[in-house]
Amino acid sequence: MISMMIHAINGWFTHRKAGRFNYHFIVAVLAALSLLGLFVFPVLWVVMVVLLFAAPFMAIYYTWLCYNEVYVKMQRPMAALK
Repeated sequence: MISMMIHAINGWFTHRKAGRFNYHFIVAVLAALSLLGLFVFPVLWVVMVVLLFAAPFMAIYYTWLCYNEVYVKMQRPMAALK
């Protein structure tokens, strides 16, 4: 969450068509549904079950996203000539 907040505040890789923007949107929807679930119990139950199976894939995707940003997008132009 800290990494997501830092990227959002600084505007790093968060333009409309970026993968990080989509990831932030999905996490925001899940957080909103979790808060809604505090008042409507079945919603919380569904969100918890979805997150039980989705969390490992979300973690792998976020790791790939960070790797892609650091080692592919942030590469210096001369490094691409090797």
